[in-house]
Amino acid sequence: MTTTKECLETLPAIVACKILSYLDWREKLSFCKNVVPDWTQHLYSSNSWTNFIFRENILGLENNGGMGVENYYEEIPTYSDEKNLILEFGKYFQSCLIDFETSGGLQIFNEIGEHAVNLKYIQIFHSPVLFYCPPAILEYYYSCLGKLVSNCKKLHHLSMCRLDELSADEVEMKGYFFSRIIDIGIIEQITGLDFSMDSSYVTPINILTHFKNLQTLKTTFCTVTTDIMRCLGKQNLKELYLVKDNRKVGRDFQEIAWESLAVQDNIKLDVHFIFQDTRIYVKDFPPNPFVKSIVFNRMVGSVSRDILRAIAAYYGQTLETYAHFSMKYVTLHPYEDMESLPCDYYYFASQCVKLQTFISSVPLPSEAVWCLAMKGNCLKSLCVTGNNLLFNYNVCLPFPASMKRGGMTKEFLSSEVSSFLGLNWTFLSEDEMLEKKASLLHAC
Repeated sequence: MTTTKECLETLPAIVACKILSYLDWREKLSFCKNVVPDWTQHLYSSNSWTNFIFRENILGLENNGGMGVENYYEEIPTYSDEKNLILEFGKYFQSCLIDFETSGGLQIFNEIGEHAVNLKYIQIFHSPVLFYCPPAILEYYYSCLGKLVSNCKKLHHLSMCRLDELSADEVEMKGYFFSRIIDIGIIEQITGLDFSMDSSYVTPINILTHFKNLQTLKTTFCTVTTDIMRCLGKQNLKELYLVKDNRKVGRDFQEIAWESLAVQDNIKLDVHFIFQDTRIYVKDFPPNPFVKSIVFNRMVGSVSRDILRAIAAYYGQTLETYAHFSMKYVTLHPYEDMESLPCDYYYFASQCVKLQTFISSVPLPSEAVWCLAMKGNCLKSLCVTGNNLLFNYNVCLPFPASMKRGGMTKEFLSSEVSSFLGLNWTFLSEDEMLEKKASLLHAC
């Protein structure tokens, strides 16, 4: 230990700061206090604070009926340690992630705006009930945003995530939230937006075109039109995540002129479709030269063979990621014809020539996974959980000599897929699958 400590003490400052930058703030302080006290000086360097993360995880808050956590807790979390840390080291923060669920966490956001004056990038995950809380708390939130843009002169990237259930004026076709953002003067810094409108809202948000530096947008389909996409695409938008859910909007994905945007307007864009809490139909998959990924989550209806073939036909030259995470009801089959799914996957993989990632946490015949791996020439990542694979399923498939009917095992499948993909393939754990799910469902 003495030798290790001496080696650490002699490391160049830039190396020591790099090591510290990978640690959580508590680990940073503990390491400098208990392991290498000489490194305390490196805490006063921006190189040690490349990313500060603050997350609240208050279980049950979404059922609390509002952000007035006094109704659910005896007292609001004060986070005195975090406040003291920001007071002392905030000016060295380069980037920051804030995930708040209570007004106590909102106070941390206020401290960041007050003291992290050299901040260049911030990612804000909002409370699921923020826009149901009393007006006084909402005004406090807006004042925090104003303070952030006023004090942090180097701030160029602001990503606003999990803005759920915003309200809006359908007559003026703009959200109250976005109007306030413009009034505050923070619109130039916003590079990422992840929001949804109130479930009854069906009118496009034309005010989105004012976000000239927006690079990533995730929203429900009803909020955008061809004209909005044309404007954002000609500005700086690079990634678009479109969600179709159970709201009855009376509009379809095909109402956006995707091919015209590509051919006539020469827009360069990556589009990601997310379907959740809904049924899907072939009409939901119109020609679109921008589609890079398709995600199914909490589906209320099975995926048909016609849908798989439509995806293969229209997106076979662009689709890189396909994911099917869950069904809303466990009694539902994820696919209409499970017996012929191996053949369907064989065709799907042969047509989707750029498919690199396939993710599934729904029940699948093991032979379907075998076919996908065998035919997916560009496939690099095949992610399935072992407990969702169906072995000895009565599938319709001409088997090779090496695989007798009913003889498929986990070991055999793992060996075969490893051979097809050219790597040591194994099944994902439930935790690993949750990480994959989070990365695909949350854009910003």
